[in-house]
Amino acid sequence: MAELHAVDARGRVFRGAEAIREILKRQRGLLGWTAALWRLPGFGWLAGRHYRLVAGWRYGFAAKAPARAAAQRRPGAAS
Repeated sequence: MAELHAVDARGRVFRGAEAIREILKRQRGLLGWTAALWRLPGFGWLAGRHYRLVAGWRYGFAAKAPARAAAQRRPGAAS
């Protein structure tokens, strides 16, 4: 649950930002080209740090969204 996992056709497992890179590599068009960013010096490290930051907050974001939607449905709730 801490990281996204991706498995390729050969059975290799990729985790976190590396999984994102592998998914992007298989996309068509501009989205697929974004995987080339990992070739830039330091980008892999930066992507890993950013991934962990976002992943650490994802449950906080998910938990607040339903509560916010429920509060808006209550009678008398401010829009």
